[in-house]
Amino acid sequence: MPRVKPHFKLHVSIQNHQKTLGVYADDALLAMYTRIGVMAIERFADRTGDSFPCSAKDLCRLATTWPISNALRKLERLTTATPVRIDCLCGAPAVPGDCGSCGTPAAFRLSMPNFAKKQGFKERNGAETGDSPTPDSAVSPSTSQEHALRACRAEPQVGQDSPAETFLDEHPKLLNLLSKQTGDEAEKRAWLNDEGPVLEADYKAGRGTWMQLTTRYYRRYLQGQRKHREAGERERLTAAVRAAEEADRAAAHAS
Repeated sequence: MPRVKPHFKLHVSIQNHQKTLGVYADDALLAMYTRIGVMAIERFADRTGDSFPCSAKDLCRLATTWPISNALRKLERLTTATPVRIDCLCGAPAVPGDCGSCGTPAAFRLSMPNFAKKQGFKERNGAETGDSPTPDSAVSPSTSQEHALRACRAEPQVGQDSPAETFLDEHPKLLNLLSKQTGDEAEKRAWLNDEGPVLEADYKAGRGTWMQLTTRYYRRYLQGQRKHREAGERERLTAAVRAAEEADRAAAHAS
């Protein structure tokens, strides 16, 4: 019998199962859930306790948004609606920067409870069925885990060292929709990059046009604490620090 190629099974019960209610009807949630399942197959999660390590870049790919802070916020909708969990490698809650418990920079573990059983890799008595990807079709589990862990530790945080990979760079015209609203451009840019995943999810869910959602949510933001009010000043300080560092390097090189 020809070998079945590695694949992820999406059960019909996802439409009405109490643990996945709302996922099937939400395009963004369903897409993230499916992408996570495919990655779990690739990373041999069935052989490593129904979980696998992943990097900040992995999470951004799964959520299709940048930087990692936005990706985690978008994925939080999925972890609320399903048993899927995202934690630091040490088991602490996932955060965009260094973990407060172990200090690991942007290294995560994604878990899908009962993954091996639901994908048919184990019988109900716990015995393996033999359907799991074999070493002749992909790298071994240990090699896959090792590569993923190395990527977690070596990879820069997406959206910080790669400033072009932000929500606003994907949707630059949205800034023009806020031209007549209160606040300077820096505040609006910071708000759009922060709120972008929510706007995108609601747009895809049919809750309004880009113009309607952007203006409505920004007006709501203006009525609150406006946490991005000082974004312009932060940008100026960051630019000044970078200029000073470049001047120091140039002086050191010249001497």
